[in-house]
Amino acid sequence: MLSRFESPFVTLMGRNLFGDHSSFILLFLVPFYWFDPPTSFLLVVQSVVIALGAVPLFWYAKRRLQSGAAASVIALGYLIHPAVVWTNLENFHPDSFLGPLIALVLVAAAEKRWRIYWVAVVLTLLVKEDVAFVLVPIGVFVALRGDRRRGVLTACASIGVMAMMLLVVMRSFTGVAFRNSWRIPFGGSEGSCALRSLDHGTSSRTS
Repeated sequence: MLSRFESPFVTLMGRNLFGDHSSFILLFLVPFYWFDPPTSFLLVVQSVVIALGAVPLFWYAKRRLQSGAAASVIALGYLIHPAVVWTNLENFHPDSFLGPLIALVLVAAAEKRWRIYWVAVVLTLLVKEDVAFVLVPIGVFVALRGDRRRGVLTACASIGVMAMMLLVVMRSFTGVAFRNSWRIPFGGSEGSCALRSLDHGTSSRTS
C-alpha cells in the first residue's frame, strides 16, 4: 500500500502499520514494490539482512584477533545462535534489521568511527520504538569508554525518539501510545495494584 502511495492499513490488526510499531525502516523497501515482487521477497530480505550481521563481527574480530579462522568462529556463532535462527523462521519482522545495525553501531563505537556510528544509530532508531532499550546501554558503554558527550547524546536521543514515537507518532495513528499492554504480565502496574489489594483483602478476611 505504501508503494501505491496509500495509507498502510493492516487488515489483520485493524490499524495503521505505523500505529502498531514505528518501523519506518520499511520505507526503504517501498521502491522494490514498484516492480511488484512476490510475497516471498520480504523473507529473502530478512534472510539477507540477518546474514549481514556477521560481516561487521567478522571484520572486527579479524582485525583484533589477527586470525581469519577465529573471526569465522565468532561470525558463525552469531549465525547459528537460536535467537537469530528462529527470528528468520517466524514470518517477517522489521526487527531483523537490528542484527547488522546493532553490530555496526558497536563496531563503529569500538573503532571510534563516529560518522558510521551515527548513521547506524539513526537507522537503528527507525527499526522500532523500543530500540532505545538497546541503544541506551550502548550510550553508557560509549560514555564509560571515555567519550562522555557522544555516550550521553546517544542515550538521550534514543529516549527522546522513543518518547516521540510512542506519544506523538503512534498515538496520532491509533489514539493511544501503546497497544500491547496485554503483553505485560498481570495487567502491568494497574493489575499489580489490583492483585495486592485483592491479596490484602483475602488476608484480612482470613485473619
